[in-house]
Amino acid sequence: ATGAVASDSGGGPAAPPKKPPLPKTARPAAAGTAGASAPLKPAAEPEGDPAAALRSSSKTSTLAMTRLVVRALAVAQPYLRNPLRIPPRIGAAATLFVLSFWFLFGAVTSLLRLLLKPADFAVNLCLGSALHYAALVALRGVGRQLQLMASAERLPFTMATATSFLAAAYVGLRGERLGSYLFGLMHLAAFGFDLCSRLPGSRTPPSRTPPSHALTHAPVTCGCQ
Repeated sequence: ATGAVASDSGGGPAAPPKKPPLPKTARPAAAGTAGASAPLKPAAEPEGDPAAALRSSSKTSTLAMTRLVVRALAVAQPYLRNPLRIPPRIGAAATLFVLSFWFLFGAVTSLLRLLLKPADFAVNLCLGSALHYAALVALRGVGRQLQLMASAERLPFTMATATSFLAAAYVGLRGERLGSYLFGLMHLAAFGFDLCSRLPGSRTPPSRTPPSHALTHAPVTCGCQ
């Protein structure tokens, strides 16, 4: 070292002294510092935000689904027209009757549902009967249907069906097991009687009192002979 300094002083300007190497114990600390500062780099990049990427992908998928639905409607539009020119009220009534039959069929024929989930049975039965009366309203009109239901001949069936419907719907939506059994079967019986009473030939039997014109034109006989 002394010879190197002497040669430098003799030949030219003295070079700056070299820094001593770091001790071995300081190198892991420097490496650890560099490793700790490495994860800070992705946080500074805005394009690496997963929430923003998720929002953009959801917007893209929603837009693609909307375009697909629009194209499907454009393709099916010629087939959605009414070639038979069915009146709208007839079409609505037919649709409601089909839905009513679907719920009633599922409620009545599913014995397993009746045993295991009576609340579902009661709710499906109420939905089916409600859709049935909605179909009648769409077919006849609100005023005409209410007039028929409030007539003297139909009023007992209407009251029994409406009362059992409210009770079955209440206990069914609350999930009560015993109440769903009781009021569900009551509503099924009331609705069945209402349906059977509207069938042809099941009207109220006529009175045995003869009409007034038969009394006026009946021949008068005297038994004093």
